[in-house]
Formats: sequence, structure tokens, C-alpha cells
Amino acid sequence: MLKRQWIPDGDEHHPADGRIRWCWLELGGAAIMLQEFLPQNRPKETLGTGTSVSLQCEDALALLQE
Repeated sequence: MLKRQWIPDGDEHHPADGRIRWCWLELGGAAIMLQEFLPQNRPKETLGTGTSVSLQCEDALALLQE
């Protein structure tokens, strides 16, 4: 469930396009924060290099229905 989000009004780094640039998601006792890089801070390496995220649950279909 989306708990918090940031949608910029628009500035030199982000156009006012209505896109979520940062968010906090929670479900039960689990939480994750997702954030987009600012253009000037974007790494030169291919995004995702050396990164892996794995999630496990007992009942994925029940989770999807929430």
C-alpha cells in the first residue's frame, strides 16, 4: 500500500509531469522506499548493475488481491 509519495511541482531537475519520483510502500510489517535518480546524479554505469532484490511470501495470489 502506498503510504507516502513525492510528485514535484516542477523545477530545473524535474518537469511537472505528475510522475511519482519518490514513494514509500508498506504491507504488514514490510516496507520499501523507491526513489528515482536526479538527472545530474544518475550513475554512469548501467542502472541495476550489482543490484538484486528478491521477495518471498507464502501466498502471492492473496498478496496481489490486497
